[in-house]
Amino acid sequence: MVPHLKIEETVHDILGDQPCVVLGIPDDQRGERLVLLYTQTETAPKDVWQRLSESELPKLWLPKRENIYPVDSIPTLGTGKLDLRGAKATAIELASASRSSEAETEKVNAN
Repeated sequence: MVPHLKIEETVHDILGDQPCVVLGIPDDQRGERLVLLYTQTETAPKDVWQRLSESELPKLWLPKRENIYPVDSIPTLGTGKLDLRGAKATAIELASASRSSEAETEKVNAN
């Protein structure tokens, strides 16, 4: 099991005190894949991934580059706590949109 909190602590070290969340979402091939949502939109996902890959975290614990998404805000409940269901729904939506655009790119390149 991958400790999401440890990854989030490393992301905080990279981005400063910006909200972020690491989630597991369903994956057809592996059962589950890691997704990182973060709010510092000035930093590109490839830069976050690069810094994570240079950290001391095991490579198995890192979300793939294509599963790192900047968002305007992390969903929260009325109490101010993380809305895990909302965050997971956002992650699944972003991952689905990303896969759709990758499939379109592959179709265009094939023609």
